[in-house]
Amino acid sequence: MTFSTNRAGFVGHGFQDDPITTLPSLSAAGAGSYRLRVHVRGRNEGLDLEDNYGDPVEFYLIQAWPAPVTPEIRHKLTDRRGEQVRTA
Repeated sequence: MTFSTNRAGFVGHGFQDDPITTLPSLSAAGAGSYRLRVHVRGRNEGLDLEDNYGDPVEFYLIQAWPAPVTPEIRHKLTDRRGEQVRTA
């Protein structure tokens, strides 16, 4: 991924679509090319819940570091929710 700004990042939304404004910048080393690692767990558990008004069940880890652009690598794609999104 290539960022053209020193302050590139995500826009997130919480449980009831409330904006999350405290997400850190992904381009901490300035504009340029970065590699991203995205890890998610708990997605199937969220699908199995009738309602989700309790504690979070999905957890995300996103890491970014400066590196040359390379082809995308997908290491593990096993969750049912991800399959729904990828085939839509």
